[in-house]
Amino acid sequence: MSANICTPPTPCACPEARNEAILDTVAEAILTVDEAGILLGFNRAAEAMFGVPAGDLLWRQLDRLIPLAHLREEGGVRLEFAPGQTTALVARDRAAEAERADGTRFPVELSVSASEVEERRIYTAILRDVTERRRAEAELMAAKEAAEAADRAKSTFIASMSHELRTPLNAVIGFSQLLEARTDVPSAGGQGQQRDCAVAIRQAGEQLLSIIDDILDMARVEAGGLSLIEEPVDLPALAAQAVADLEFQANRQGVTVEVVPEGDLPPMRGDRRRLRQAVGNLLSNAIKFSHPQGVVALTMAPAADGWVELAVRDRGIGMRADEIATALTPFAQVEQSTARQYEGIGLGLPLALRLVEAHGGTLTLDSEPGRGCTATVRLPPSRVMTIEEMLASMI
Repeated sequence: MSANICTPPTPCACPEARNEAILDTVAEAILTVDEAGILLGFNRAAEAMFGVPAGDLLWRQLDRLIPLAHLREEGGVRLEFAPGQTTALVARDRAAEAERADGTRFPVELSVSASEVEERRIYTAILRDVTERRRAEAELMAAKEAAEAADRAKSTFIASMSHELRTPLNAVIGFSQLLEARTDVPSAGGQGQQRDCAVAIRQAGEQLLSIIDDILDMARVEAGGLSLIEEPVDLPALAAQAVADLEFQANRQGVTVEVVPEGDLPPMRGDRRRLRQAVGNLLSNAIKFSHPQGVVALTMAPAADGWVELAVRDRGIGMRADEIATALTPFAQVEQSTARQYEGIGLGLPLALRLVEAHGGTLTLDSEPGRGCTATVRLPPSRVMTIEEMLASMI
């Protein structure tokens, strides 16, 4: 009786076959060439990408699909391995254009490594078809350009609209001023009533003109077209003028506005009209949200760090911390209902912020519901005029 002898199982494939089986499971296209450009490896993902079976290409010169230059060192300079090294990265995410068997061309990205096998240089490339990614990038770029074109069109429209509205408004305001001058009679009689109407026309026209100016200025800021006219600025005089401009609004609201200089303010350099506009917007906002018989205080003082601070404080309705960001966003309103109690288009604070930032300064809001709001403007030391600048401005 013969004994059963166990024998080891016969390997199912050689190492090369196992490697090919592994490569065929990879989702990315992989091809291998030697220095002469002979195609040594072409996995199934490569067959699907290029639309050609490996049997039609293997062990032949790779004269199509992708230029050989993309599968080797850039510039043709042969990569030298360090002692003991047999593999090295030649390129990572190299952009190239490939060609399918049917002649259609498509973009790819490839990473290439070089290796030495029995003193034979072998190049292995992993390819990724980036057609969809490039299409998405192109669509994104087209959408960005369309958005920028729409933004430019919006800015152009706003500028044109502002010009068309300003022209008749200037006439309305001008003629109302003439009526005021010609009807300087107490309001007990008919002429006095006519004068009151002329005053109302002028004030309403000036308010509408101010809104149009804010819209136009915001469009200029967003389009990067706002330029400053640098000149000496007397902050106390600027503050007094800003308060005078808002006298009608303050009286209508029953609010008192106080200007409180604290310490000697140095002469500043900036755009007088823009700074006055910023301070005016802060004062207007404080007056609007103050309670009747309330007080709005405008304080100005040099800070210990060399900056100059202006603060507008009210004791009105105030805001929650999460509402401050909304208040500083153009055209946004903290109160969103259709039956809003407070009028406005949501540009006063955002425009003031951008005008202050254009001067290198900062604007911060500190507020609590029911406790009012403090808007603080800080202008940098670079805005303080030197003695040489002061003397030059007097010439």
